[in-house]
Amino acid sequence: MPTPKNIAVTVVLPVYNGEEFLADSIQSVLNQNLQGFEFIIIDDASNDSSPKIIESFAIDKRIRHIVHTTNKGLFETLNEGVELSNSDLIKIWAQDDIMGYTCLDRLIEAYGKHPECSFYVQSSLTIGGSQKMSALTMETDLKDHQTEIWQNNKILRHFWYCGNVHRNISNLSFTKE
Repeated sequence: MPTPKNIAVTVVLPVYNGEEFLADSIQSVLNQNLQGFEFIIIDDASNDSSPKIIESFAIDKRIRHIVHTTNKGLFETLNEGVELSNSDLIKIWAQDDIMGYTCLDRLIEAYGKHPECSFYVQSSLTIGGSQKMSALTMETDLKDHQTEIWQNNKILRHFWYCGNVHRNISNLSFTKE
């Protein structure tokens, strides 16, 4: 089992027509305190300016940009990103969320404290309406968010009774195993 010092993290970002907030979302991931991570961005056949926005960031060596010519849908796209990952931990991300600058550090820290867990749930900030913000603006507000760790039985119980995973997709991280 990898130790927290050598744990690899992949952020998977599925994109479909996300032009309004996409640049802020991508920039917030690239602004992580942790610099050594893999960032898989999959454009699921967007027909807005999302492909151009992604390309403008794709010069960063951490980014792997995948382009679908036909829309495959969110879950097939997410599964593809997970399959392509070369990491031990997967952080799911959304095109309309801002990632606090210590998010990946805290994920690795949580894994180090609880390597027996398969899933990790963290806070995120959804951008909406006129709230378009840069990651730099949001760092102060997000840095105090806590990492919440649920055991598998709690996740399954929540899924069984509520029909979904707790919170939104950007809150979810898990081991690739």
